[in-house]
Amino acid sequence: MHAARQGQADLRDRRRRDGDRRRHSRRARPPPRQAETRRRDRRRDFRRRLEGFALRKRRSRRDDDQRPGRHAAERALRAVPQGRAARERRRAQRRAQLRGQLLHVARDGRRVADAAQARQRDRRPVGGARGDRRSRILNGHPVKLLAVDLDGTLVDSAPDIAHCLGSALEAVGCTPPGEARTRAWIGDGIETLIARAIARDCGPHAESATPSYAAAPRASTPASAFTGEARHKAALAAFLECYGANLFVRSRLYPGARETLEALLERGVRLCCITNKRYAFSHELLAQAGVRELFELVLGGDSVAEKKPSPLQLDVAARTLGVEPGAATLVGDSHQDLRAARAAGYGFVLAAYGYGRIDETELGSAPRIRNFAELPGALGLTSA
Repeated sequence: MHAARQGQADLRDRRRRDGDRRRHSRRARPPPRQAETRRRDRRRDFRRRLEGFALRKRRSRRDDDQRPGRHAAERALRAVPQGRAARERRRAQRRAQLRGQLLHVARDGRRVADAAQARQRDRRPVGGARGDRRSRILNGHPVKLLAVDLDGTLVDSAPDIAHCLGSALEAVGCTPPGEARTRAWIGDGIETLIARAIARDCGPHAESATPSYAAAPRASTPASAFTGEARHKAALAAFLECYGANLFVRSRLYPGARETLEALLERGVRLCCITNKRYAFSHELLAQAGVRELFELVLGGDSVAEKKPSPLQLDVAARTLGVEPGAATLVGDSHQDLRAARAAGYGFVLAAYGYGRIDETELGSAPRIRNFAELPGALGLTSA
């Protein structure tokens, strides 16, 4: 009797525990419709996070591609062409470099000493022939890197610059300086160009623009209201807008420039473009001229903290491309190019056909060329 009662009590306890367990399970588990809603919300949130991440990544890449600042060197290295012709050209460059290394392997120690002595000579005051590297270029030491100036050396860009400068000055009540005077002012950057033109404030009227030019911007404020810094800012804004639309309308590569650069690439010489023009304008101008793919690196006046005559651009180019300054040469047309090359330990070749004027005592015995096709000979290389 007692055992039966105990068994019934145990059964009641077990049923009560099972009921509590079932009730707890029902409370913890949401209804089927609510569970499906939660799963759908989680999937939706995950998709949104994924789309947001992809959007931020695309924006970051776009901003990086458009930013002309401190990432210019990395962007330029990523922009090296990857086609079949580019691969063949790089193979030819490596073969040429290997031949040069085998040729000079017995003189490595002396080459290092010569490079150190040359850097010491190049740091001496500008004006003598002792800082010139022409003899070292011509006595068998190969030029591994050629830095090319843009305006007045590679591209005759004065017509388009003069047109936009005249339009910008007219917009703020100044007289256009004309193409001839503009040529003498090119080389120090856009801000300096605008400042020089405003300082003159009057000069011969520029030639009429050709119909192929994009419409020049006009300031909404009356020209008579512009004075001092406001005039400079308004003229700079008008010039940038006009020049951005007219980079390569009447500008042209100098005769033989592309053929000469391609011949130098075949000889194993690496190319970079060093200019005081803004990076965005420089990159687009080279692209429109059809020679951007020839340069491993492009550095503009705003790519680093200082521009020519500071040697910083040339130093960055040498470090980025892994070339000793003693094995590099700059070809340019102005005293800014000469002083930057001497300060950086580069060789220098004067583009005598360009816009700049260099005093003979400052130039010394540096080689000079009358056209771009003479460049291989000035570098001690036979023209292809």
